[in-house]
Amino acid sequence: MTTWRVLLENFTNCSGNVGGSLNTECMERKEALFIFDEVGKENVGEVEHKMDKTAVLVMDIQKDFISETARMPVCQTQVEPMLCIINQVIKEASLNNNDVIYIVNEFEKKDWVANWFRNYAAIKGQLGTELDKRLNVVNDCFFSKSKSDALINSQLCEFISKRDIKQLILVGVFAEGCISATALSALRKGYKVAILKDAVAGKSNRSRDKALTKLARRGVDIIPSHEAQGRFF
Repeated sequence: MTTWRVLLENFTNCSGNVGGSLNTECMERKEALFIFDEVGKENVGEVEHKMDKTAVLVMDIQKDFISETARMPVCQTQVEPMLCIINQVIKEASLNNNDVIYIVNEFEKKDWVANWFRNYAAIKGQLGTELDKRLNVVNDCFFSKSKSDALINSQLCEFISKRDIKQLILVGVFAEGCISATALSALRKGYKVAILKDAVAGKSNRSRDKALTKLARRGVDIIPSHEAQGRFF
């Protein structure tokens, strides 16, 4: 009833007759606004009920993958545009109280065959595992992995479950590697999954785009970053 009282006062001022009767135009406007307010309350309730809690997974933005001296680099022309968008997404998510989770590769030294194929990138304890200094870091929520699928980390899965997160947004590298593996794993586990297509990088433009096309066919939501604002944050 408070809202109704405020509206009446506003329209009384509108009529120019404080304490007097409202004119027809103002009365109609009051009626319309009152109805909108009531409907608005119902709609807001529906939106809040349907809105799934979302987390952003920032995948493998490490020196050995995106720096100029990377041992296993993504396409370098993709790096700066990707980082710019990722940093903006992190900022928006953090401001709107969405979880931002940083994922890093830390491969075991004893896994010598796979390490050879990866050019000894991101081996546990080495400098290449560090996050790139250009990345926006807003918390200390870090989880490591030694496989492509980030959800093999039971502590990460437990964190997501405890936070009642239902929807995951993936950004980072490699689109055709860890991004794909984690996205498909998340789908199998029942999460809603979105990938911001301008916030991921791959070995080449072709391999990145091919990977995203395949993921879209499997049910992953592939969207540009500007669509994330208002939809998730």
